[in-house]
Amino acid sequence: MRGACVAVNGNVGIGTTTPGAPLEVAGNVRTTAAGQSLGARYTAGSDNYLSSIVWNGSVGGVLELGNNGLNEIRAGRTTAGGLLRFVVNNTAADVAPSDGVEAMRILANGNVGIGATSPSTALQVGGTVTATAFNGALAASNVTGTLPITSGGTNSATALSGSSLMVSNGAAIVQGAAGTATTVLHGNASGAPAYSAVSLTQDVSGVLPVANGGTGTSTGSALPTLPTRTVLTSGSSTYTTPAGCRQIHVRMVGGGAGASSGGYANGSAGTASTFGTSLLVAGGGQAVLAALYGGPGGTGSLGGASGYTIRGGDGQGASDAYYASGGQGGSTVLGPGGAGQSYNPPYYGTSAPPNSGGGGGGGTGNNGNVPGSGGGGGAYVDVIINSPAASYAYVVGAGGAHGTGGTGWYGGDGGSGFIIVEESY
Repeated sequence: MRGACVAVNGNVGIGTTTPGAPLEVAGNVRTTAAGQSLGARYTAGSDNYLSSIVWNGSVGGVLELGNNGLNEIRAGRTTAGGLLRFVVNNTAADVAPSDGVEAMRILANGNVGIGATSPSTALQVGGTVTATAFNGALAASNVTGTLPITSGGTNSATALSGSSLMVSNGAAIVQGAAGTATTVLHGNASGAPAYSAVSLTQDVSGVLPVANGGTGTSTGSALPTLPTRTVLTSGSSTYTTPAGCRQIHVRMVGGGAGASSGGYANGSAGTASTFGTSLLVAGGGQAVLAALYGGPGGTGSLGGASGYTIRGGDGQGASDAYYASGGQGGSTVLGPGGAGQSYNPPYYGTSAPPNSGGGGGGGTGNNGNVPGSGGGGGAYVDVIINSPAASYAYVVGAGGAHGTGGTGWYGGDGGSGFIIVEESY
């Protein structure tokens, strides 16, 4: 047999004269076609547990470990420290150093590196890991580093507390302390948030409508402006609506008429109180028109505004009995007019109070003359004007004078009127 040696113990050597196994080859062993293998089997005459190295025409080189149970790939034999390298994309010959890419390495301590040649942990990956699931809890002691926000992490090594609110500043998650029932979170993305009490000037913006319990204004007033009041008691001029006023409530009374004196000397009528040109009129009380008849009460006019008017009270007519008491002056919403005088000192009728609009009381008679009658009271007007004009001309009604020239005692004067304007904002 050329190139082969058969030892006395039956071992066959190819390229060696001292074979130490049934077949020992000093050189390369190759198959010549696909499907031919170099194999080792567990049971003689059976390939059920065959382990082999073979070239498969469909997939290329195949290492098949045929044991149905435990199989091993071992690194090392007589000295510790063996490791395994898995190389892909190699073009070098089998006896030449690899020129491919190391896809994975298993060190002697069992650490596995994928894309890492010196893995320091059980598994170290030098690249992106894609997985459909991970099982088990990740304890803080087993995790190092931080996960960036762009990868779904917090980029922070601070442990999250159960009641805190986490806010991003764009690069990392910053942690705010837990709030209370009376605090809100303040801060922005430039720093850590903090809880503090609500500030009505810094935390609240916009305007709360009146319909929702607000003021409907952004003027910044701490409280709505309380209503103001303008009282006009005499004369004529122009009323100017205050700035910001949204509604005025106008109440006014015309002047009361003067009473007649004993002996048929009639007094004069009261004049009307007016507010606005051709708008509100509270008519003055009328003077006595005839002996023994009181003066009629004044009437009011609203000029199309929304409100109401009350006619002034009529003066009381006098008795035709000599030396009898004079008639009572006409009343207004404020009360009765001046009292008529009996035939007792001082004999003169009583004047109505100023700014009451009441009619004067009649004077008593003497020397066979009948007493005087009461003057009429002024009318009352009550109106609300929304969105008022900038100004209104006004006149406060004057009270009428008592009659003079009779043979009896004088009656009382009528009370002047008034105008009260209440402003709401």
